[in-house]
Amino acid sequence: MSPIQIILTAIFGILILRVLVVTRRGRIRWPRGVVWVLVWATGLLAVWFPESTTRVARLIGVGRGSDAVLYLSIALLSYLVYRLYVLLDRQEQALTRLVTELSLRHEAEADEAESGS
Repeated sequence: MSPIQIILTAIFGILILRVLVVTRRGRIRWPRGVVWVLVWATGLLAVWFPESTTRVARLIGVGRGSDAVLYLSIALLSYLVYRLYVLLDRQEQALTRLVTELSLRHEAEADEAESGS
């Protein structure tokens, strides 16, 4: 095994263990945990069997396995950034609605207290 394979094996191993721990503690749902374990396990297999990435690359019309991994990684990361943006936007809208509702409720309670005095 080359030094990079050892380093990447350790990194993927830590990521898999981390996902398993977080899933077991209930911080993420198990279907999502399974997906992440599969993603990291696929990366681990690519590290252990680099020739497999070349076979996949040829199937999708790319010359080298490392190029295919790079292209697919960029596509996946772009999708994940987009998903995070959408989720963050939804959270911001929900927070704005909550703050507005609390502000209106507080104002209505202050008016009632003022008129009741």
